[in-house]
Amino acid sequence: RSEYVRRFEIGIGRDHSTPLGRFRVLRKVPDPQYTDPDGRVIPAAVPENPLGRFWIDLGEGYGIHGTNQPESVGRAESRGCLRLRNDDIRLLYGMLVTGCEVVI
Repeated sequence: RSEYVRRFEIGIGRDHSTPLGRFRVLRKVPDPQYTDPDGRVIPAAVPENPLGRFWIDLGEGYGIHGTNQPESVGRAESRGCLRLRNDDIRLLYGMLVTGCEVVI
């Protein structure tokens, strides 16, 4: 059994909207596009894309991703996802495999 244990400083959802518990990595997406709440699609790898370069899908619209706002890491400012600094998400993306467990 492979096991990784690592802690990262994260940004979380406003008003306790980040779910806690055990999750599985459903898929990993490099250079993800982002669809905002109004339905506007923001292409991958443009400065306005809030997801950064990597998306780790935990299901039900939640995931772990980078950010175009590194100052938001360590604060409760997201819509529920976990934000990591871009260097940290790059490291985590390489560590996790589809199907592995993530505990939040």
